[in-house]
Amino acid sequence: MKEEKDIKIVGMMINMYCHGKHHTAKNEMCEQCSNLYNFVKLKRENCPYGDSKDYCSQCKIHCYQSDSIMRQQIKDVMRYAAPRMMFTHPILSFSHLKSTIKGKRKKKKETKNAR
Repeated sequence: MKEEKDIKIVGMMINMYCHGKHHTAKNEMCEQCSNLYNFVKLKRENCPYGDSKDYCSQCKIHCYQSDSIMRQQIKDVMRYAAPRMMFTHPILSFSHLKSTIKGKRKKKKETKNAR
């Protein structure tokens, strides 16, 4: 369930990026962005953490590491779309921010307790 939500959100962000940068129609993607979306979807579907994972930015594995082109593309998408998501999808953005803060606090607490 979380996997589907993650894929949907990233798809929305890639769509937003593609529309803004590559001037495609509102809900269409160019070939490059479509390939990125398929790559992201494949990586998320095969994530070893499944639905228990946090966000990729907080992950220990960094499965994008092996493909630096895709890694750079998804970074560009995130930099472009994340601030715009605050205006187009404020509830999703707030939920993501809240989860990110919670995850960082949890990690910090685990690190303290491990000492």
